[in-house]
Amino acid sequence: MKKLLSCLVFIMVFGVSQSWADPEDCMSKEEAETLVKKLKKERYIVDYCDCCDDASENGDVTANLLFIKKLSIVSCEYDDARFSVKMETQMLSSFAVNEGKYMGKATYEVNSMEYALLNYQFYFTNQRAPQLGYLVRNDEYEAPNCSGLDTFPNPEMVGDKKYQSWYKKKSK
Repeated sequence: MKKLLSCLVFIMVFGVSQSWADPEDCMSKEEAETLVKKLKKERYIVDYCDCCDDASENGDVTANLLFIKKLSIVSCEYDDARFSVKMETQMLSSFAVNEGKYMGKATYEVNSMEYALLNYQFYFTNQRAPQLGYLVRNDEYEAPNCSGLDTFPNPEMVGDKKYQSWYKKKSK
C-alpha cells in the first residue's frame, strides 16, 4: 500500500511539474528599477503564457489585459540576491487567444496582486507585443520558445475608454 501511495504522489508531482512553465520574475536591482520606470509609462500589459499547459480543447489560451495601478520592488522569493517587481493590477478583460490571435472574450476577470513576469507578460510597441524582458535586457533578452502575441487586443473588444485612448496614442 505504501508503494502504491508513493507511486501516486510521484506521478502527481511529476505531472504538475511538467505542466507548468517557469515564470521569470527575478532580476538584478538595476533591471527591477528600469522595469518599474518603464512600466509606469506603459500602464497596460497582457499576461499570457502559451507555454503553460492550460490550453482548451480547441487550443485557445487565456490572455488577460491588465491595467497597472501600483508597482514596488521586493526581494525575490527564492533568491535573496535578486529582486522582483510586484504589481497591483486591475484586470480589464480576458481573451481566448489561438496562435497569437485574439478570438474573443473569455469569462475570467479579477483584480490581482502579482509579480511582473519578463517572459509571460507583454507590452505594446510599434503595433507589436514583445515580452517585458525586452524592456530591461534589450537585444540580450532570450524570449521563451513559444509563439507569443502578435499585438494587444483591439480597443473595441475591451470597451474601456481609457484603454481606447491609450491604444490610439500608442498606435501612432
